[in-house]
This record gives sequence, C-alpha cells and structure tokens, in this order.
Amino acid sequence: MIDPATISFNFIKKEPLIGSMNGMRYKLWKSDDDTMGGCIWPEPYCFEKTEEVMKTYETFPMTKDGCAEAVAWLNEQLVKRAEIWNAVKDKPLCTIM
Repeated sequence: MIDPATISFNFIKKEPLIGSMNGMRYKLWKSDDDTMGGCIWPEPYCFEKTEEVMKTYETFPMTKDGCAEAVAWLNEQLVKRAEIWNAVKDKPLCTIM
C-alpha cells in the first residue's frame, strides 16, 4: 500500500508527482482549474508512452484532504485491479508487448 506520509501535497502544488507500486504506475498533478488530477496505468511504460486506453483518470479537490482522497483511491485501485498489476509486475519489457 502507498503510505500517505510519502505523498507530499506541497510538492504536487508545484510539480507532478509520479510513482509506482506493485506494477501500477501513478501520477498526481495540479490541474489548471485548481483541482488535483490523478492517473494510473500498468507498467512498464512512462505516462507519455502509454496508450490512453490503458490509463484511468480521476479528479480530486486541490486540498490536503483531496490529497488524502487521492492516496486512498490509489490504494483502492491497487487492490481492486491487482490482477492487471500482477500480470506486468517484474516482467521484462519484451514479454509484455
């Protein structure tokens, strides 16, 4: 599980935060309308190189509570979609595509 203490709200206010856990990659960022955007996708590719059909987006309030909601959503997706993440976790790139 992603520890909420490791996700810096102050960092997200300035720069996108990108990370991964158990085969799931994620990105959190401040949107132009002062909301927080969130996206998840399976490894191995970076956000820019992953096809849009493989990405799932969500929006949260740009507040500390919204950041906590985002982390809760990430952890929920880790469990809910574990089959997807486990299918790509720790596999060489050539076996996935």
